[in-house]
This record gives sequence, C-alpha cells and structure tokens, in this order.
Amino acid sequence: RHVYVRGQGVFGAPPEAVIGLFETSDAALIRRYNPLYDSGWDLERYDSRTKAAYAKVRAACPGVRPRDTVSLISRRDVGGGAWGCGGTVFFQEATTHPAAPPLRGVVRAKILRG
Repeated sequence: RHVYVRGQGVFGAPPEAVIGLFETSDAALIRRYNPLYDSGWDLERYDSRTKAAYAKVRAACPGVRPRDTVSLISRRDVGGGAWGCGGTVFFQEATTHPAAPPLRGVVRAKILRG
C-alpha cells in the first residue's frame, strides 16, 4: 500500500528560475525555497537531461527523523502541439544507487511518481 501526495505551489519567479532551481545542487539557493533542505548532490549523470540525485532534509519537528531521497530525474521539453502551450516537464521517481545507501537514523522517502 502506498500513500500518494500531490503538491502544488506558486513560485514568485520566472519559469527559467524555477527550471534552474530543479536542476541545481546549490544548497543556499535550494534553502531559499525549502528551509529544511540539508544537503544533496548529483549521483550520476546518464545524459544531458537525466540524472540520479540524492537529497536530505532535516527533521520537520521534534520526534520526527530526517528524510532523504534517491531519485531518477528526467527533464523533457514539451512542444506546443495543436494548442501552442509548450513547456518543460520534470519526471521524478524513486530509485536506488550504490553511491547512496540508506543511512542509519534517516528515513528513506520514496517519490513514487512526480
């Protein structure tokens, strides 16, 4: 059994800045949008638009353990098609990677679809 959570938000930034946020490993920039962000890095780059990445966030409140993720992230540009509304889509799903084994005291969160 899996619990699915869908999130939605509004960024006060142009689309290029949002795309840059999803592609960066710059901790200071990420913390501007997610103050619980602890650390993260790219584990492996498969091609110019697909990578495995690690991220860890601090505990949200006392009594809750920190969380980490290992994700396969893929960027795709969507053409305008018949409606002329193109854009950029990021697909994200949980994966495993030998460079990021589970850590003691940290809950491995699994992004099932994103």
